[in-house]
Amino acid sequence: MLDNNLAEVDSFILTRGGEPFAILKAVPEEKRKVLMGVAGAWEGTALDDDALWERSLKRKSRKTTF
Repeated sequence: MLDNNLAEVDSFILTRGGEPFAILKAVPEEKRKVLMGVAGAWEGTALDDDALWERSLKRKSRKTTF
């Protein structure tokens, strides 16, 4: 039994006899409700740092230099 709300997971695959036959996904309105419920959760913590996220999310080149 799942403890999670369907809106909290990406999708849920139903199987019959070990073979997938359906994919369940939450409607966008329900996903939005869940996201808005956690909006601002990092405020006032160490993760509430724009410079930290700018460094973390900066795309790094995969090119190697010799």
